[in-house]
Amino acid sequence: MAKRQSNPIDALQSVLRSEYMAISVYNAVLNTVESPQLKRRLAAVRDSHQRHARQLHQQIMELGGEPIDDESVNEWMVRAGIRLRGWYDHDPESMLRQVYNGESLGIAATGRVTRDKLDERSQALIERIMAEDRNHLGMLEKEIAGQGQDLR
Repeated sequence: MAKRQSNPIDALQSVLRSEYMAISVYNAVLNTVESPQLKRRLAAVRDSHQRHARQLHQQIMELGGEPIDDESVNEWMVRAGIRLRGWYDHDPESMLRQVYNGESLGIAATGRVTRDKLDERSQALIERIMAEDRNHLGMLEKEIAGQGQDLR
């Protein structure tokens, strides 16, 4: 059984913040992608992050917390000096590599901030989210390979 934190809400809020950031990044990237096929695949990943955000929002509420909203995350991003426009190259391979790196860092951060801090139900949700995010990495690897190079 997972070690329980007296209040897992903070860990879930951190993951929710990451999901909102991912949604913002994918929205920005989708505005630059020209390929309809790539745009469709990246939109599916964004939609997955939106679903994760809804699930985390619900779980936080069920635990008695007040979930952050995407506007507070966008405000936080501005305060932190993060700008979505121009942080990535516009050539497809570079953009995909940077999105891949962001997904990879997100998975690692989620594991780090939730380790030994969640109740069983919250832990099961996080494990499902991380499994889907790992699938995103596989799709991105294939897209990068399709651009002429493999990540490895």
